[in-house]
Amino acid sequence: MPGARFCPSCGTPLSPPDDGPAERKLVTMLFADVTGSTGLGERLDPEHLGDVLSAFFAAIRRELEAGRPRSRA
Repeated sequence: MPGARFCPSCGTPLSPPDDGPAERKLVTMLFADVTGSTGLGERLDPEHLGDVLSAFFAAIRRELEAGRPRSRA
């Protein structure tokens, strides 16, 4: 079939999609080990744990977006 993008019998793509040229980006990754989170997760209801962790992540995000990252290695 002219113009088909997939095999009409099996659905396999006939040509790879054109995602444009590859692009290299500089990224920063953050790992945060939340001390005591396993024990906290064992003691709290899942909903309450979600609320606690959401508040933690929001506070961390505010600090990072304000340009005040700190490290306690």
